[in-house]
Amino acid sequence: MITIILVFIIVNILTGQADPFIIVEEKLTSITDEEKRVLEELFKVIQEIDILQNEEKKIAQEIKEIKQDADVLKNQIEKEEEEYRKKQEALGQILRSYQRMGPASYIEIILKSDSLASFLRRINIIRDLAQDTGELLEEIENSKNKLIAKKNELEENLVFLEKRNRDLNDALDKINELKYDLENYIANLGEEKAYYKDYLEDMKNAWTEVKIIFSNAAKDFSVIVQNTELSPEDLNLSFSIYGVKAAISEEVINNIISNQPHLEKMLVDFQPDKVKIELPERKLILIGNFAIQGDNVLIFIAEEGSFYGMELESSSLEELFIENQLVLDLKSMLGNNSKLKSVEIKEDFLEITIEWNFFSMSQGGELFDRS
Repeated sequence: MITIILVFIIVNILTGQADPFIIVEEKLTSITDEEKRVLEELFKVIQEIDILQNEEKKIAQEIKEIKQDADVLKNQIEKEEEEYRKKQEALGQILRSYQRMGPASYIEIILKSDSLASFLRRINIIRDLAQDTGELLEEIENSKNKLIAKKNELEENLVFLEKRNRDLNDALDKINELKYDLENYIANLGEEKAYYKDYLEDMKNAWTEVKIIFSNAAKDFSVIVQNTELSPEDLNLSFSIYGVKAAISEEVINNIISNQPHLEKMLVDFQPDKVKIELPERKLILIGNFAIQGDNVLIFIAEEGSFYGMELESSSLEELFIENQLVLDLKSMLGNNSKLKSVEIKEDFLEITIEWNFFSMSQGGELFDRS
């Protein structure tokens, strides 16, 4: 079993291990096109296993939480059932008392009053008794409804639990199948199998680390953009009856990045209808577009990508953004009164259209209020 290629290894320079990016860079410069093709196929399988293992952990955690919720519901149902039983017993006692005394008894009690005050007091006691019976009936009905609702919720949770258990078993079956296929693939490489095992181990180390690096870079980048104010010249503003247009060049964005020495080196390249995000030192390239989120936020949606020239699966692209999204929060640049209407990527710049805010302007506010 070649378990070495199926185990995550987080490389830390402090441990004295070599930089995985340097190792991969050195090895890839000396391989043939055919060797790279084989490695790409193997790396695809590694990505699939990686994603399925993460999905397995996610489902297992979800199953654990569903079971905990089910236990809580069971306890609540037991308490509701006990409360329901007590109220039924109390009602039964009252009804039995009514039955023993009969309506004539109550009339006799009232008529035997020796004074007006006694008469009124007895009337009120009987009225309160009848009212308490009505309230108890209402409480019993409410307890019954709560009990039914909680039982239905528990039943739904248990049905969902069964489904997630099936999903977990399917994921485990697929992982084992992929591991088996990978082992057979490498075994059939003959004398070169050790050679490719080393490549895969290095690629996996680098891929594990780049996911962490990119996630942190996306978070830092988003915070920096949010706290950056640009001049009207940087925004290249133009006005029309449809609203205000701003054109932000890739040079402006890249200057913001380069002015932050602690930020991972990142290059933004605006091309017609697409955005290219590159971490050049990590050989990671992502291509996608921006989508509007809320009033002032653009969120990057990766549509394709590569790592050391090897194609990334869609599930691997999603994995890069699990912890942190790459966003452009333009509120500080555009002002509180702005609202994004559309976004278009053109050669070398990002063009956005902002809706006119007639109400704010009629109140004497500025379109790009910096307050």
